[in-house]
Amino acid sequence: LLAQKKETAGVIDSLEEKLSLCRQSLEEVDLKLRREELSPEGRERCQAVSPQTE
Repeated sequence: LLAQKKETAGVIDSLEEKLSLCRQSLEEVDLKLRREELSPEGRERCQAVSPQTE
């Protein structure tokens, strides 16, 4: 029973790590998409509110 709980916890940890990586990738893609959609003036306004480092 203890071994089964450890295995289940390991599977959950692995899935949580994958979910975290997917979310991070999605955020990066979303940021790139928003950068491309914005006009130069819009980009400047967004960067003034929350500066991004590249």
